[in-house]
Amino acid sequence: MTDSSSGLASKTHTYISLFSGAGGLDYGVEIARSSSGIGFRSGLAVENDSNASETLRAAASAGIFSSTFEVLPDARSLGIDDIRHSLKISGNDVEDVALVVGGPPCPSFSTAGKRGAVEDDRGQLVFDFLDVVDKVKPRFFLMENVKGLLSSAVKHRPLDQRGVNAAPLTREEQLGSALRLILRRMEEIGYQVVQGTANSANYGSPQLRHRALFFGSRDSEFPADATIEDLMPRTHHKDPSGEQLGWRTLRDAIKYPPIPDPPEFQRYSEDRRKWFEMIPAGSNWRHLRDNVSVEAAAIAMGGAWNSTGGRVGFYRRLDWDRPSPTLLTSPVQKATGFCHPDELRPLSIQEYARVQEFPDEYPFVGSIAQRYRQIGNAVPISLAKAAGEAILRIMESRDGS
Repeated sequence: MTDSSSGLASKTHTYISLFSGAGGLDYGVEIARSSSGIGFRSGLAVENDSNASETLRAAASAGIFSSTFEVLPDARSLGIDDIRHSLKISGNDVEDVALVVGGPPCPSFSTAGKRGAVEDDRGQLVFDFLDVVDKVKPRFFLMENVKGLLSSAVKHRPLDQRGVNAAPLTREEQLGSALRLILRRMEEIGYQVVQGTANSANYGSPQLRHRALFFGSRDSEFPADATIEDLMPRTHHKDPSGEQLGWRTLRDAIKYPPIPDPPEFQRYSEDRRKWFEMIPAGSNWRHLRDNVSVEAAAIAMGGAWNSTGGRVGFYRRLDWDRPSPTLLTSPVQKATGFCHPDELRPLSIQEYARVQEFPDEYPFVGSIAQRYRQIGNAVPISLAKAAGEAILRIMESRDGS
């Protein structure tokens, strides 16, 4: 397809997006380019959160995406006729779709909080994504998810029901059984798959965020035994040498150029501000324990004082000269305290968006809490762009363009 409405590319391949969120994966894929300047343009997005849907529509209307497109509400009930009808609005047909992308919601696979499994309704959304891929039959698909998906089980057995005196885990309860089931489904619908994890900081993101990526090829166009890093060679390094680029930092993301608008942010309680005031940049609750008093740390932590695990997110103040930790959906909870390096406040909405690499003009819709959630759930733009470029390289090498 030729794109005459935008300067993004002179020739573009159509993609559709499922479980689109606020559009981080979409935007990164859209700004990806092959060596000859070929890119992607959206034909359709699917997102059931009303605020995120309005964000997508506003971004398309503002010209941030290369075309306007319809946003449908539910991937689970999406039929081929619905897809065909919606694609016509953007001047496409099903046969034009070269790529399906998406990040099915992932709380049932997350290692943060209560972990579920594929039998959880939310785990089934991965298969809803693949059902649409099967209907559309694009040349490629790109699915991203939490890293925990790679070790999740089809059926989750609670920890208190495991141990030396418990019955052995069934095959479906074993770690990795969900991944085997998902890969089998991808093979059944006719796709060669390359899967693994990628750290967004290795691709220019000012954030340490590990994601599971699945690349699918209908026509088996990936090199045999390819890995994620074969398809997506890293561009940035923690310890660079020679002409290698180093990881980008929080300072790189939000310090320059200055953010033009007054900061919007949720406020800490006075009690929480009091503890953050004692913690220097780059530290967390452990600074209270080690430099103030054990008693102070215990009071600050409350019930979490007796919990297990590293608890690194508790009362965390960020460091200008390191990448940001993984952005979460709220920066003001006790366990997710993303405090500004210098000020007694969390990162602002605008700073959150900078860390995820959205352009400053990206029009997030909703309350402050809803916008934090949309941004925190997004795919880092640099990681999405690198994934899009990986597919474009394959297309270019195979097509001879």
